[in-house]
Amino acid sequence: MTKIRKILGSAIPINFYSKEENFDIYWQSFLSSRLGEIYQSIPWQELIESFHLQDSKKGRESIFSPRGKIALQILKSYTGLSDRALVERLNSDYQFQFFCDVSISVESPLKCHKILSDIRTELGLKLNIQSSQEVLSNFWKPYMTDIDEVLEDATCYESSMRYPTDAKLLWEANEWIFKQINVFCKTLKIRKPRNKYGEQKSKQLSFSKKKRKTKKQTKKRIKSLLYLLNKLLKQLSDIMELLPYDTILSNVYFDRLDAILTIVEQQEQLYKGEKVKDRIVSIDKAYIRPIVRGKESKRVEFGAKANIIQVDGINMIDHISFNAFNEGIRLEETITLSENLFKVKVKKIAGDNIYANNNNRSFCTKNGIITSFVKKGKRAKDEEELEQVRKKLATKRATKMEGAFGTQKNHYGLNKIYARTKENELLWIFFGILWVCL
Repeated sequence: MTKIRKILGSAIPINFYSKEENFDIYWQSFLSSRLGEIYQSIPWQELIESFHLQDSKKGRESIFSPRGKIALQILKSYTGLSDRALVERLNSDYQFQFFCDVSISVESPLKCHKILSDIRTELGLKLNIQSSQEVLSNFWKPYMTDIDEVLEDATCYESSMRYPTDAKLLWEANEWIFKQINVFCKTLKIRKPRNKYGEQKSKQLSFSKKKRKTKKQTKKRIKSLLYLLNKLLKQLSDIMELLPYDTILSNVYFDRLDAILTIVEQQEQLYKGEKVKDRIVSIDKAYIRPIVRGKESKRVEFGAKANIIQVDGINMIDHISFNAFNEGIRLEETITLSENLFKVKVKKIAGDNIYANNNNRSFCTKNGIITSFVKKGKRAKDEEELEQVRKKLATKRATKMEGAFGTQKNHYGLNKIYARTKENELLWIFFGILWVCL
């Protein structure tokens, strides 16, 4: 009997085996697949406990178990599929169903892809990076070698957002405030206040269509938008006083309004030529800050900056923040992190030139740690051997670390982070960084 047959035009009826009736056959096939190998390399119960997940005993039973919720996020990073495409694949692929601890009938498939977003929000609020990394490192340690050697580098995981300019940011703020005024006026059944929004909208459209914008034109546009925004904010404040006492507005509304008020203050300072700290570049993602990277192609990036260590091909997060930080002063912390995770003293460490400051050199010399840093001072007796070790470490860092970053961003969904909240972005990055190793 042939193993592969054509479906259409076949004279002999084809029997499609049921997963329930032939569970052992399907399960063994799953375990022997690449996805099954990943499934067996994950400490599910310990990872569930690190997220503090449990089945709810109240209300409607959840479609996915705690294991299934974590598995969905792993599949999201592993496949690089959109939420909609991942749900479609889950409906049709029995291996994905085994991986997510769920059985989906052909007659009643999952239709709402937004369930993935809800699960991502739930896990994002419960994510503890340090605790989860400890669970994974304890489980993987017996299968690892060279755990006394650490590679270190930093990168930025860009958030999905339009490139910010002052004019765009102010116009978006004006649009949102104007929309709120219209909504409140309609609710209260009062006349809309007079303003120059329509006129400024036409001017903004003409300005945005210009290929080249002079500094004088840009400054004039910003001045007009600031004047309009202050006027709209005053009108919104007056209208809000007319709302009934028991009116309930969402936290999202107040968060965005606070962000716009801060933007007005910052843009007025910039207009006067003053420097601004913690500059907001998006009203939707007020936690994003510009991070100057100094690259030729991208001088500024917008997203989370992470300092990453790699031990035997396994990537771990030392520090991650949406604010810029100097990774060069974190070498001692990364060594402590590696020793705490793998319970082995670090003997070798590789990093680029930003880590090669005098404090880090002194710390490594004092603790007998070989580095990839260029030698300073007099030559040692065994300088040739040390030079060979330094070159090997530098080559490993340049190939393995940079290669890991490229793989994460090109194949595991970390080129642009499409999550819409700070917690969800961190969760997205966490799974993308860890599961690329598998």
